[in-house]
Amino acid sequence: MERLNAEMAERKMDLDIEYSDKEKAVTEELEKIKLDAETEQKKILKDRQTQEKLVMFKKLMEATGEENASVKAYLQKQMNESEKELDAFKRKADRDK
Repeated sequence: MERLNAEMAERKMDLDIEYSDKEKAVTEELEKIKLDAETEQKKILKDRQTQEKLVMFKKLMEATGEENASVKAYLQKQMNESEKELDAFKRKADRDK
């Protein structure tokens, strides 16, 4: 009887350890999925913000007359910088995954 109780206790301990390991693995996987989703959401938001900025700059460029070449050059520079910023953000987000 004692031997049977000892085997049962050992088996229970083994099952508890196995359960704990599986629970830890599932928790880690869920955290990874959560981080990936957050990163993707941030990328989408940044992309949307950049697109809105570019639209604003384009409208300003259209509203600016031909005599304001320096303003148009500045707006074009801002558009280019916004696109570069978006690309850098996406690369960083992909690296962080």
